[in-house]
Amino acid sequence: SGGQRVRTEGTLTVRNAAFADQAQELPLTAGSDEISWQGTIDFLDAKGVPRLGLEGTLTGRGITTQIQDRLRLEQESIRLTAHGALTLGDLPALKGTGSLQAKAFRLFSLPDGQKPLLTLGSLRIDDLSAPGGREITVPLLTAGELELVLDGDLPLGITVPEIRLEEIRTSDLATVSARLLQVQAPRARSLVNDRELIGLDSMEFRGLKADTNGTLAVHRLNFDDLRFLEQKKKQGAPVCRIAGATLADIRWSPDQGMTGNSLGFDGLYCTLVRRKDGSLDAGEILAAMRRQNPAPDKTAGSAVADKDSTHRAIRLESVIVRGQSGLHFEDHTLAVPFISDLAIKTLQVTAIDSGQPDKPAHVRLNGILEKRAPLAITGTVRPFAHPLALALKIKLKNYPLARLSAYTVQSVGTALAAGRLKLKTRLTVADGHLDMQNRLVLKKLQTKTISPELARKLDNRLPVPLDTALSMLRDSKGNISLSVPLKGPLSDLNVGIGDILITALGKAIVPAASSYLVYALGPYAALAYVGMKVGEKMLQVTLPPVPFAPGSAEISDDQKKYLERIATLLRDRPETDLQLMPVSTPRDLDPGTKRDLPLPSQGSKQEKILVRLGQQRAEALRDFLATTWSIDRNRLMISMTRIAQGDRQAPRVELQL
Repeated sequence: SGGQRVRTEGTLTVRNAAFADQAQELPLTAGSDEISWQGTIDFLDAKGVPRLGLEGTLTGRGITTQIQDRLRLEQESIRLTAHGALTLGDLPALKGTGSLQAKAFRLFSLPDGQKPLLTLGSLRIDDLSAPGGREITVPLLTAGELELVLDGDLPLGITVPEIRLEEIRTSDLATVSARLLQVQAPRARSLVNDRELIGLDSMEFRGLKADTNGTLAVHRLNFDDLRFLEQKKKQGAPVCRIAGATLADIRWSPDQGMTGNSLGFDGLYCTLVRRKDGSLDAGEILAAMRRQNPAPDKTAGSAVADKDSTHRAIRLESVIVRGQSGLHFEDHTLAVPFISDLAIKTLQVTAIDSGQPDKPAHVRLNGILEKRAPLAITGTVRPFAHPLALALKIKLKNYPLARLSAYTVQSVGTALAAGRLKLKTRLTVADGHLDMQNRLVLKKLQTKTISPELARKLDNRLPVPLDTALSMLRDSKGNISLSVPLKGPLSDLNVGIGDILITALGKAIVPAASSYLVYALGPYAALAYVGMKVGEKMLQVTLPPVPFAPGSAEISDDQKKYLERIATLLRDRPETDLQLMPVSTPRDLDPGTKRDLPLPSQGSKQEKILVRLGQQRAEALRDFLATTWSIDRNRLMISMTRIAQGDRQAPRVELQL
């Protein structure tokens, strides 16, 4: 027929075979302990279209291949069974059936690699079939005991006991699909301290498709019981654990990156522990897994590859967290550790797209803090923007204030003994700046001094002592409302609990004191004044004065009613003192006149009379408050008499808290 044909039948065994190709482009050596073929080989070259027919079994033992001084491959044994024919040429075609069994494959990195980088204990393909043309089906591929070493400053050993790939198909040798890929119990452990970085019970990929362009599509990815960062202190409990997760409609391509429909987590729980030195447990665990002096990366072109990879986007329509999910946080930088638990009812992030860093992703979280305080967070975040940008609304209510005592005792020496917190926050981060508007309501707050020294330092920075400030701020229901704004560049922001308290209380105390005086003084409050002393951080409260008839030091019945309210105010605030500042006028020398009399000369007898009369009036007020209302005389301080002139000046004693 014009072609060439070679046919053999029987058994061919070659022992201790060796092969060497010293080509400069790719020097290659190979060898085997034994290679054996049993069956028929039929080669036909008809009209320039080679055809190879195989009916038999190929076995091999101790096969080695070395590529330059870089890699060495070892295969302990292999068994290939073939019944069919392969047609070569422009359109290769395969027809027939076959199977493959291989054991103990190892890959070494040379020249210093003593341990294999990759080990595969077994590989098995049964019932491969090809009806003709370019169509091939494999019902089942199994592999076991996979071990992979990843070098670098965080060297890892990855193990996979079992891999199962079902219903593999190709119709053109350019695209391939599989119904199911199962990976059982994969683990990644540090080669430095043998601690587990990540582990899963299983991973399952359904509906896989791939092509020679590097595109990969997966209809659904599921994994069960993911564990991240083993914590030795807690007997192997991980930093994060995910009971299960599902990623739907995944697609990867070298040009477009990764896209996906939805990523759902069920039972995500993380534990964050801040140590006494301020470091996080997770960071310390990772640091212990790294090499102290990592070898330089000799991989050619690695920098270019990393740069190119940044252009590959990640796009997800939504990420949803549900089930028994939450966060446990501990802060051991404090004398008494702060411990908090957040139970996540729902967490959803939508429209994630690293390819469009300025496009906002929408966030919605609903949870419960400390098993009793509802927390809601809504807004947008730009996680891929540089710098990070976000705009969030935060609502929290019924939070037990006592849980925050660990921070307040440490900073201002005062514990929050009881009460509940209600919080509304608008948080914006843009261009490296923070703008945080906080509206707090402290319900039924009770405090207790733990460190008198720290408490005194706080009192010295406030317009009035803390207890006085809180007392003035309480409304009729015992609640305190505060506005706490925080603004500034994130790089320079260093705000403590004390700073927040001083800012919030300092701004609130003046209007609160004014409101309280309206309540306490009733009709007498119109002339009261509340303000800050110029150049000082002290509160100045000026009360309506007590007027006196010219020349008299007697207290009228009307003034006694007013003084009753003053006494009540002083009893309610035992830490507050009252300054009595007498003012006399020239009319005190001539009670019946209506004329504006001149000031007496300095040192004159008339001046001494006016000074003495002013002191008598102040002493009368002090005696009345002390004897009638049992106000401590040491809290009633008398100033020097001031003499004032003018039509609008009247004899009086001015009062100031």
